[in-house]
Amino acid sequence: MTPPLPFPVELGRGVIVSGDAAPPPAWATAPEIDVRGVTGEAVAALHDAWLTRTPVVVRLHIDPVTFRAPANYTIEPWKVAPSFDPVDDRLHFLVWANNYDARTGELIWWWSRKAERLGAEPCQDTSVGDVIVHGAPVWIDGGPRQPLRTRTIHRETIDLQRLTLALRPSAPTPEIALAPDQMAAVSHNTGPARIIAPAGSGKTRVLTERLR
Repeated sequence: MTPPLPFPVELGRGVIVSGDAAPPPAWATAPEIDVRGVTGEAVAALHDAWLTRTPVVVRLHIDPVTFRAPANYTIEPWKVAPSFDPVDDRLHFLVWANNYDARTGELIWWWSRKAERLGAEPCQDTSVGDVIVHGAPVWIDGGPRQPLRTRTIHRETIDLQRLTLALRPSAPTPEIALAPDQMAAVSHNTGPARIIAPAGSGKTRVLTERLR
């Protein structure tokens, strides 16, 4: 029997291993993604796993130093086509955003280490949280922003040097009248939303209500 994953299922974390090393038992049956270079194929597979919170095994066949530094592009901004894809930056983000590092044999969640440097306490019982904040265990979410049942701090908050708990979005207030398409944009739960509409159609109302 495969051991249970060491986190709430809704967090959907993967694990990074070196080359052909065996993954930790909890990921023994998880889908695998080979990273042998900075390629659009690897980025697309990692993005799908991150967006859908699918626990995967990331087989890192290259030194992550090769794609750690932000890439520089000398093209003028107005000449950048919609298809432009900074694969180096995306690969770096997607490899580390929501995956444990097991390359040394130890299962490391780097967001916990970063949170501890900000003042969080280590959580001795790793079945209830990653770290202790304000006396209570919390998980650090590395996936796309969305409402979760678990008590979390988002990794973006850690990057901003804060330990603020993620808030649960509230429903729009009854006195604010929104059309069905506006309501769909406001209540979109996972990741960013792109709002495309002509002048006078209520974009500002949608954006301010979504921010609220």
